[in-house]
Amino acid sequence: MTDALTTPQQVTPVEDRWRTASLWAGPAGAVGVILFAVAIAMTGGDDLKMATSPAGLGSTLAGLVALVLMGFGLMSLAIRYPALRRGFGLVAWFAAATGTALVAGGQWTQLFALPGLARVAPELVTGIDTVQAGYIASFLVLAAGGILLGIALRRAGAGRFGSILTIIGGVLMLAPLPARFVLLAIAISVLARRR
Repeated sequence: MTDALTTPQQVTPVEDRWRTASLWAGPAGAVGVILFAVAIAMTGGDDLKMATSPAGLGSTLAGLVALVLMGFGLMSLAIRYPALRRGFGLVAWFAAATGTALVAGGQWTQLFALPGLARVAPELVTGIDTVQAGYIASFLVLAAGGILLGIALRRAGAGRFGSILTIIGGVLMLAPLPARFVLLAIAISVLARRR
C-alpha cells in the first residue's frame, strides 16, 4: 500500500505550470559559468573590470535567471511531491526556497548595484563588510536548504540521481566558488525532467 502523502502525484500541465520553466534552470546556470570564464579571461579576474564587463554582466544575468527558474522548480517539486508540504519536507523546501531568494537578491545586487558602484566608488565594490556577510549568510541558508531538500526528495521517491545531485549542490554552496549555486540549478532541471 502506498502512502498518498509521500509518493509523487500525477499532475496535469495546468497544475504544474512551473515545471517547463524549471527545465531551463541548469542550462541558464551553465551559460553563466561559461560567461564568467570569458569575463575572467577578458579582465584578468579584476573585480572592478568584471563588474562592468559585458561578459561579467551577462554571467550575472544568467545566474539571476537560473535562480529565478530554480524558484519555479521548487514550486513544481512541492506540487509533485506532497511530502514537501509537511513536516521535514516542508522545512527542507522552505530553507531551499528562502536560500534561493536570498542568493537571487545577491545576484540582483551584482547586476544592478555593483556596476554603478564600480564607476563612482570603486573602493566599495569589495569593501563593504555587511554586504559580504549577507552573501555568506545567503550561501549558508541555500547550502542547508539544498542538503535538506535532497534528503527530503530522496525520502519522497524523487529519484536517486536528482536527490544526490541536490545534496552535493548544497554542499558545494559552502565552497568559495563563483556561481556555486549552478549545481543546484542543474539538479532542479534534472528533477523537473523526471515524470
